[in-house]
Amino acid sequence: MSFNKRIVLALKKASSFLKESMAEEDEDLIANRVWYVAAELEYALFFFLMTIEDELDKSKWKSDPKLRKAKVDTILAAVEKLVNKAERCIEGDKLLDSYKWTHVARNCLLDLQKHFAKKKRERLKKKK
Repeated sequence: MSFNKRIVLALKKASSFLKESMAEEDEDLIANRVWYVAAELEYALFFFLMTIEDELDKSKWKSDPKLRKAKVDTILAAVEKLVNKAERCIEGDKLLDSYKWTHVARNCLLDLQKHFAKKKRERLKKKK
């Protein structure tokens, strides 16, 4: 299977897990699904790196800073839009653009995962 096909498959899986997470009510289940989305995006990013050999300046590829303080469903919706953009770009042979949107989506999810980890630590402190 070619790298592009693996990237497309990973983006489709990430999109599927995103849809599942957006349908959930329980925050622990959402956090679990977000982990799967992030894993698929990391997998896609690995294949982007294998395909795009140039050193890129990714420092300008940032997510919207407002998302860091947004609600979970808002962040998930933004990530879904980014993953959809990445899928459209790779289908249109715009590999670099697809890489960019996948990278930004992954960064949004990292922020969300930090949020979930912080809440979990707070819950554990309350139990002690």
